[in-house]
Amino acid sequence: MTSLPRIQVFTDGSYRKSFCCGGYAALLRSSSGDFQLVFGNQTGAPNGRMELYAVVNALRYLNQPCFVEVISDSVYVVKGINEWIHRWVYNGWKSSTTRQTIANQDLWQELWSMMQTHHLSATWVKGHSGHPENEIVDYAANWSAGKPF
Repeated sequence: MTSLPRIQVFTDGSYRKSFCCGGYAALLRSSSGDFQLVFGNQTGAPNGRMELYAVVNALRYLNQPCFVEVISDSVYVVKGINEWIHRWVYNGWKSSTTRQTIANQDLWQELWSMMQTHHLSATWVKGHSGHPENEIVDYAANWSAGKPF
């Protein structure tokens, strides 16, 4: 029996008020050291949505089941993956405290679907602290938010 490939996905999202545009970036790195950088933007998309979109978009590049470690400076993304998503599924995609539909439900549902194929965990890193891969995706997300494609 072969083990699943291990992938690290470093992600970040941003929002540029002056451009009314959100940007995202993800750096995928395999255990063999191969990597791919993906990035882009969406008009009017706020920071939290872009943080999550970076993860979802990165996972779209995987063509086989993998162990995926998402590394992000977003508490929203990390807690969402490690803690909240299971409760949201159980509660019909509603907050357990307010009973309101959760923000970015479409992306969380897509991520949940991907989690049926991939084994996901998430690790938080402090942003703007010199973490090399986090600095790369931070730069790419901010650049993307300011550059129309």
